[in-house]
Amino acid sequence: EMVLKYLESGNVSFRNKAICLIALETGLRAVDICNLKLGDIDWEHDCIHIIQEKTKKAMNIPLRTSIGNSLIDYLLTERPASSSEYVFLTSNAPHEPMKGHGSYRNVLLNVISDAGVEANGRIFGTRITRHSTASRMLRHGIPLPVISEALGHENPNSVMVYLSTEDAKLA
Repeated sequence: EMVLKYLESGNVSFRNKAICLIALETGLRAVDICNLKLGDIDWEHDCIHIIQEKTKKAMNIPLRTSIGNSLIDYLLTERPASSSEYVFLTSNAPHEPMKGHGSYRNVLLNVISDAGVEANGRIFGTRITRHSTASRMLRHGIPLPVISEALGHENPNSVMVYLSTEDAKLA
């Protein structure tokens, strides 16, 4: 909640807001956000179509209004002019695709820190956003196989690692 409130404060770039919302609301892995291309966004059908890097499975992710609006803000007002097919580019010239996982981890780490969330030994990066997405889905009564599929797991039992903080709900 603190991070979402901070993202709405206007104190974060449109690019970083879009990256954070994609990570928080979809649970995508950093590698899949790195590989996100302009052509993967189906504006007409409000969907993002990707092939996951880790599993090579196709995923169709609903393009929520919050993500769509943040992407539009970034693409129309902040994204440097470029012929690159990748959505997210570096802020400094030469404006290359943000291809390193560390770049996305740093974006998340800075936003989470700026939002006032204390680390307290917790991990940051898309691993924490995957945990958050899985936990939020579980709290809303979504069955484990659906959560596993939404996170793109090949093995439905893989979701259990993300739900370790939800012991009471699982019980």
